[in-house]
Amino acid sequence: MRRADRAFSLVEVIVVVAVCAVVMVLFGSLFVGSWVDYEATMARVNLQERMDNFFIVLEEDVLEASDFTISNNDQRLFLTYPASGFSFSSVSYDFGNGQAVRTTAGTVTGTQTLIVQGLQATSLFLEDASVPNVVVCQLDLEQQVFGRTVSLRGLKRLALRN
Repeated sequence: MRRADRAFSLVEVIVVVAVCAVVMVLFGSLFVGSWVDYEATMARVNLQERMDNFFIVLEEDVLEASDFTISNNDQRLFLTYPASGFSFSSVSYDFGNGQAVRTTAGTVTGTQTLIVQGLQATSLFLEDASVPNVVVCQLDLEQQVFGRTVSLRGLKRLALRN
């Protein structure tokens, strides 16, 4: 028996490599597609967390405020506080440049905190015309994931306690 009879020929190796390549191309897209869906889902969860955190801070501020004013084409909420019990006299929320910034004024002057990024221009504050002292906040967040746009919209109605 010759040694050459126990080995694969070049043609057989090329055919096997070609078949493996076709199988990887056909079934590889299933794994890549699943990864993109996974990343999109994770981005959606991240957006929901950011939105929840924003609304938690906003709700705390609105509940303690004595009055509010909406300005700057519904992109700015200005909250005023009673004179006693707070280290600041007002808090403002500004939507702009793709982010929401919270600024305090008073004893602790000009403290700015970036609350959320990925904000869309359609985010706004409104006053509920049917119920007095109620602020409505619409928050639109967006993130790009592998060329896909993941977006989330939240709407929250908050009433002044005082």
